[in-house]
Amino acid sequence: MPPPSAVAGKLLSSLTITDSSTCPSSSAFVIPCDKINKAQYSLDSLLAARAFAQTNSKRAWMEIDSIFASQAASGFIPKLRFVSNYSDSYLFNTIFPGPSSPFYSPMSSGHGSYAPAHCSYNSSLTISALPLHAAVILETFFISGRTSSDLNNLEAFFPKLITFHTWLHQFRTYGNIVHPWESSLPTNSPVWNGTVMDNLKGEQHQTPAKLLFMAASTTELT
Repeated sequence: MPPPSAVAGKLLSSLTITDSSTCPSSSAFVIPCDKINKAQYSLDSLLAARAFAQTNSKRAWMEIDSIFASQAASGFIPKLRFVSNYSDSYLFNTIFPGPSSPFYSPMSSGHGSYAPAHCSYNSSLTISALPLHAAVILETFFISGRTSSDLNNLEAFFPKLITFHTWLHQFRTYGNIVHPWESSLPTNSPVWNGTVMDNLKGEQHQTPAKLLFMAASTTELT
């Protein structure tokens, strides 16, 4: 019976798609499932990279590189990016609005540019990814064989992480998220009520009151 890591690697490989017309140097990435095959989720790819690292560190670093291919010059990394030539108003089989939806903020805004700096398109969410990249990249290195190539990859992603975290501290610190999805809150969370929903149209310049309350409460508990 093959080890679990080999089984996981085989399954993830079967869910890998190539979108070279979008990002030629970072074209392969894992999709969430075969029914949702028009977008890359940042968190899913991070978890896939961690799994790949056990048996194929080269593939793991490729997966991480595909995430950073959608990083904007401002440092922003989207929660998900759409494949090229996909223009539906909703992402098929999900609740996510698609690239043609007016739901999202403009690609250029008061929060810095959201447009990917290394892709030939602008079809990515203007909702930030969960900031788990630094932890997963470090885990990927320690799970891998820690070869010189692994070390080089670790060093290569460090300045990209600094840029991402600088953006987060500038625009998303102290509960200043613009949408509950940026915190991975479920859609049945009370944060969806009232102020947040009222402020979802267009660019956000004021922190929703309920999010400020939550941030203050968390600070008091710690």
